[in-house]
Amino acid sequence: MRYPATEKLEIIRLVEQSHLPVKKTLAQLGIPKTTFYRWYDRYRAFGEEGLEDRRPHPGRVWNRISDEIRQNVVELALDEPELSPRELAFRFTDTNKHFVSEASVYRILKEQDLIPSPAFHVIKAADAFHDRTTRPNQLWQTDFTYLKVIGWTPAPAAQRQRLVLHIRRSGHVAGRSGHGPRPRRSEPSSDPGQDRALAPDLEEPHPGALQQAISDFIDHYNQHRYHESLGNLTPAHVYFGRADSILRRRKEIKRKTIEKRRLLHRQTAA
Repeated sequence: MRYPATEKLEIIRLVEQSHLPVKKTLAQLGIPKTTFYRWYDRYRAFGEEGLEDRRPHPGRVWNRISDEIRQNVVELALDEPELSPRELAFRFTDTNKHFVSEASVYRILKEQDLIPSPAFHVIKAADAFHDRTTRPNQLWQTDFTYLKVIGWTPAPAAQRQRLVLHIRRSGHVAGRSGHGPRPRRSEPSSDPGQDRALAPDLEEPHPGALQQAISDFIDHYNQHRYHESLGNLTPAHVYFGRADSILRRRKEIKRKTIEKRRLLHRQTAA
């Protein structure tokens, strides 16, 4: 399949923003690694002009998304701004019974200036860990790429220290040595994982409010959040045995959507 320069750039942005490895992200997008890195090398060397395809393009793309569907995608994004393009794509498919890919959602939102440009580049993993361990429990770490908490901001040194003190006082996290944890941020590609300490801007909240926030998060995580590792299903879908039926329904929705677009293209071209 031949891609215009604009879509090549959008795919590059999707890979840059993805918290998955490059190989897995490209597999989900259906882009060969050799093709992507050829685009990426030309983009870094020549900018957007390097992505231009000099061969002729077809006059009309057969699978163009209608203006009505585009507007519906934008409205969903505005109603649920916390959702990523990936989550919006599957939410739209499940609720509107019309297939729209993650790349298409990203392109539509980008056209409406609803997605900021990322401030980082693709980074290749290191060959070995920077900090090697010599005994059990010497290093404990998280493996999440980012933590997004609405209303919270990256913690400066003072707030981060306050967060560490809260953790130590709580007793929920403590090393076997008795000295407690010593959180730190690892650099990309230098350690097994990286974490970001976040702290609230406000004073210490009431325990009841924290408990409610935790309960709300658990409900969102299990009942509403689409997990890539589960095939973009929620844990509840899998736990209650609905995974296969939902995946079959999505596949049928995609098939019907593609058939409809092909039919409209033939009618327009006739």
